[in-house]
Amino acid sequence: MMFQIDQVFAGYVDQAPIGTFFMPIEDEGAYMLIGEAKDPDENDEAFAVFLSRHDFEFMPTQGNRAWKGLIISDVRIEVDPKSASINRCVGCIYIKNGIISLVAKNRMFSKLINIGVTNSLNDFEVAFTRWSIIHGRGEHRKVLAEIDLGNHEHAISIA
Repeated sequence: MMFQIDQVFAGYVDQAPIGTFFMPIEDEGAYMLIGEAKDPDENDEAFAVFLSRHDFEFMPTQGNRAWKGLIISDVRIEVDPKSASINRCVGCIYIKNGIISLVAKNRMFSKLINIGVTNSLNDFEVAFTRWSIIHGRGEHRKVLAEIDLGNHEHAISIA
C-alpha cells in the first residue's frame, strides 16, 4: 500500500491528531486509532486505542513518547449495516447523538473514545460489530484495517 508523501508523517503517538491512524515502524509497535474522551473534569483528552497487540485497550497520548510510527491523516470509518445492534461491546463502533465512538477498555472499565461526528443528532443508539478504517475515496480508497467482532479467531485484520 502506497501513500502520497503529504498524507503520512513520522512522529510519536503524542503528536497524532484526533481522528488519525497510527502505524508502527518497529516490530514491537502497535496499530492505533486516535480519538478523544472527556475526563472527569470535562476536559477533552486525546487517547490512542490499540488495534493490534492489546486489542481495544486505550491509553492517554499526552506526553507519550514511548510509541513512534507513521501518522495517517484523513481516515474515516465505514460500517457494515448488517452488523448493527442495540447492544454495544468492546471494540464496536457506537453512535449516539451524532457522536461516533469506539468502545475501548482498560484493566478496570470501558470508555467511549470519540472518533468523529455524523449528521444524526437524535438520541437513538446503534452499535456496529463489523467496521473498517478507510483512507481515500474511489480509485484511491485504501482499507487500513478491518474489524469483525463476530469472527473470534481474527477479529482485527491490518492491511
